[in-house]
Amino acid sequence: MSVAEPAVAEGFWRAGRVGLVAAILAIGNVAIAAGVLWMVYRPGGPGTLMDFGAFWGAAHLALEGRAATAYDPAAMQAVQSEALGRPYERLMSWFYPPHLQMVLTPLGALPLLPAQAIWTLATAIGYGVVVWRILPRWEAVAAAFAPATAVLLLVNGQTGFLTAALLGLMLLALENGRRGWMAGIALGLLSIKPQVALAAPLALLAAKRWGVLAVAAAVALGAAGLATVLLGWSAWEGFFAALGQSSRDLVSNDIWKIHASLHGFLRGLGAPGTAAIGVQALLSLAVLFALLGVWARGRGSADERAALLAFACVAASPRVMDYDLLILVVGGLFQVRAMLGREARVWEAPLLALAVVLPMADFLTPLEVNWALGPVLFASAYLAMPRAA
Repeated sequence: MSVAEPAVAEGFWRAGRVGLVAAILAIGNVAIAAGVLWMVYRPGGPGTLMDFGAFWGAAHLALEGRAATAYDPAAMQAVQSEALGRPYERLMSWFYPPHLQMVLTPLGALPLLPAQAIWTLATAIGYGVVVWRILPRWEAVAAAFAPATAVLLLVNGQTGFLTAALLGLMLLALENGRRGWMAGIALGLLSIKPQVALAAPLALLAAKRWGVLAVAAAVALGAAGLATVLLGWSAWEGFFAALGQSSRDLVSNDIWKIHASLHGFLRGLGAPGTAAIGVQALLSLAVLFALLGVWARGRGSADERAALLAFACVAASPRVMDYDLLILVVGGLFQVRAMLGREARVWEAPLLALAVVLPMADFLTPLEVNWALGPVLFASAYLAMPRAA
């Protein structure tokens, strides 16, 4: 099978048709995002701040020497109201660790909209570059921006482009034994959102990639230390205090709908917290057990292991959000690469399509399916691997 026909070579799944559909979806996403931003920020528009309001607020407070107050909901609401020019009713709190606040700090010197544009474009371009490195085809880039998740990120300015890019960079670097240091740097930077990278250090432990883990630990600790020097220890005190507040806000604000985990799905149905996290724990343990077995034995190709790890990062996390689902696209592209070197299973391409067409389905339809995408794609990739000898 040639690179010219990467998906399952027959019928609808020919690369040209897949690329055309993905391009239409991607262009539509950009147009929708542009329309939403115009409606919100046009002269005389409501000017309601998106999620990036908290990012900008944290950066602005850090510039003023008040980094720790970013974790105070009242202080954050006040600075967002100042940016908006009127009282801001929608509370958007800040829960990321101080080393991300440190990176964002220069953007606090800019007005909110230019800051959001720079952040969104920089992270989206970085994501696109990593996608091109994984599979250098225009169809792959189109597919990367085809999920409706891209609309949410282009509008809200969340971290989904960045985390998907860092995970993809880590997986690419792992293929090259001489670039283990780069994989470690990418994994260390993912400490800004460790819950979506939980499976990665465990897989590396199973594979005995000690050097990568050492670099990752050094980068994470170094970034945390630098943030402490620049922002003060009080920023960490605010962060740790905010973690408990984050859990309470999730319950009181009833935002389980934007979760893409089994835990969030069950909580959205009204299940008790203990029961929901217990069921999620069973799923997470099953996923991690299968993942560690594959990585410990070196089973399958490097691309198959990379895809499995990316899917596991979503499936095993109890707190993965809708805007994190581009990680599934990264895994899907590695699985497509794996399919180039072997006969594709009949179910692989249709299930990979789910990573493109179903994210955000819970917003667009009555379906609550986002939680199932990670486990289904993980199972698909696991079953498609050759049996262990």
